[in-house]
Amino acid sequence: MVLDVYLIKRLLQGYLVAALAIGLLLWLLELMERLEELGEGGVALAGAIWFAVLPVPEQLVELLPVIVVLATAGVIGGMHAHQEIVAMRAAGWSPRRLALVCMAPLLVAVSLALVVVQWGTPVLHHAGGPLFGEELGDDGIWHDSHGLWVRDGQRLLNVGELRFGQNPVDINIFVFSPDGSIHQHTQARSAVVQSRQQWLLEDVRKWQFNGGGEPEIHAQTVWESFLTAQQLALFEQTPSQLPLTELVQYVIELRASGQASDAHELVLWERLALPLASLGMVLVALATAAPLGAARSGSVGARIATGLGIGLLYLLLSQLVTYTGLLLEVAPATIAFVAPGLLVIMGVVMISLAR
Repeated sequence: MVLDVYLIKRLLQGYLVAALAIGLLLWLLELMERLEELGEGGVALAGAIWFAVLPVPEQLVELLPVIVVLATAGVIGGMHAHQEIVAMRAAGWSPRRLALVCMAPLLVAVSLALVVVQWGTPVLHHAGGPLFGEELGDDGIWHDSHGLWVRDGQRLLNVGELRFGQNPVDINIFVFSPDGSIHQHTQARSAVVQSRQQWLLEDVRKWQFNGGGEPEIHAQTVWESFLTAQQLALFEQTPSQLPLTELVQYVIELRASGQASDAHELVLWERLALPLASLGMVLVALATAAPLGAARSGSVGARIATGLGIGLLYLLLSQLVTYTGLLLEVAPATIAFVAPGLLVIMGVVMISLAR
């Protein structure tokens, strides 16, 4: 039991170090890109530093298999270099028991990644505060609490929020007379963005203030949007930025309505396949980083480099499988689980062959 706790602590420390190292690298790369777009000034620099942090957690989740293989290879390789693995084998530890104990810190890492996907990424997506000025034009402002407000001449649009990061809801469109008074007010429960120039408003009520009377009620009506692509993109969420529960619900609704859902389904299944890919990385790292069978030589640095190579090769393989699968119109679930499944099979075979 003492050895179990000792190994789990070492691996958790390894995960933390690997995540911090990769996170710092990702932050520096993002910061360099943002600094190229900014002028001089302390405020601009401070903003670039903060905004460069926001995408890092989502990127770390996507790179979880790489973090796992680096941490496992580094920790197990270091223990082997200090004869700790030899001592554990002498105490009766089999390769299978070593692999099972390594599952505990892996479970912690995967659980934390799912927490980030469900709650962290959506919050960070809106953590930048209000957007205004050049980003939305001279007559536009957006804030997570108040939605989007954009004016185009005599027209003013307010969108309360984007459901599932894509669908505008709680929409109000005002048309003003030349004297500044409200000429027309259109209210819609939701809209389907058919294109940047055309929205299909649903559950619509329209008031004409120069004629009085009751509002016109329409189940659906087409509205010619004046938003630019940049304005709309500023408050849209990509599938990877949606909470996992919303992503599941959105995929179900898209499929029920007959709309294309492959992009969202692929992201969903890739998220669900992360634990399987991480498990495969642990098994492969164990089989390559320590002498589970016959004794091997090699420095800790070499074992870490081997782990990094395995992680990068896996990323390349998964990307190749994704592009090939999409080209051949393979089901998103199949695409997402092919590479992790092959990795786990390879790891199981390597561990099973160890004596």
